Amino acid sequence: MQGIAPDFGYDERKLRVFEAGNFFERVVAFVLVAAGILIYDNKRYEIPEDDEHLMVSVKPDFVAGGKPNWEKAKEQIDEDLLLKLMPNLGRIAKSLVEMFAKNYPEGLNPLVYEIKSINSQVFWSKKDYLSNAYPHHLLQLYAEMKATGLSEGRILYISKDDLTTSEFAVKADNPKLIEAYENDVKLLTKYIRSGEEPPKPESIVFDPRAKLRFQSNKNKCVIEGCWVENWQIGWSNYITKITGIKGKDQKEVAEKWSKTLTKEIGEKNKVLKDEYKQKALACETNEAPEEENEEE
Repeated sequence: MQGIAPDFGYDERKLRVFEAGNFFERVVAFVLVAAGILIYDNKRYEIPEDDEHLMVSVKPDFVAGGKPNWEKAKEQIDEDLLLKLMPNLGRIAKSLVEMFAKNYPEGLNPLVYEIKSINSQVFWSKKDYLSNAYPHHLLQLYAEMKATGLSEGRILYISKDDLTTSEFAVKADNPKLIEAYENDVKLLTKYIRSGEEPPKPESIVFDPRAKLRFQSNKNKCVIEGCWVENWQIGWSNYITKITGIKGKDQKEVAEKWSKTLTKEIGEKNKVLKDEYKQKALACETNEAPEEENEEE
């Protein structure tokens, strides 16, 4: 936001990933249009600037609502020439109609919709993460609800490989979400208005959702919450400015950076493992039955 050029641009693969996301978004748009409930498509809104906040600009994927005609949508999918030529696209559209018809048989009030497509490996390996949606997606949706004045929104995750969907309702009056948004935007505003460079993010962070798996006494153990790499650095196009590590491209720098963290992450997680083992041992000791005194 200060106009500083990133260390690396997006490579061709990442650009294709973005384009795949646009493709799935357009499929959802077709379904909403066919059902007659699309109100706005990628319309831009702004939250005005004030003493504590910079102006925030948002562009929701969709604002949708009204009384749907799901049967008409199904018929339109069957009759559409493009979908006849591309049966897989029609299959995707039908699966979305079925999902929407099941969730909103009587229609829906105007909602903000954000569509997020992810690969199936991430979808299923991190399905527990998606039980609450990703925090940055929640903040994005909240800003869109705030800008549009709508009280409710949805985040729809689509697995790009097997078309599994996972939908999450989000309310604009959620106190935790409001607090997170306020803290985030006020902090950004402070640094940008003062021209002060913010502290660099930590390379290793504690993730309460990540699972640490290991074996102890031939038993499989799982700890909820452990130390991990900060993915926001690993994916950042400013990774060299953050870490000081250089390379020919973003991927090479990220790999070098990751290797520097292996030992420290292992040491931090070893502490968690040791604590886990000590607690387990204490429980076993406390639960051990007392020996009965034999009567002479």
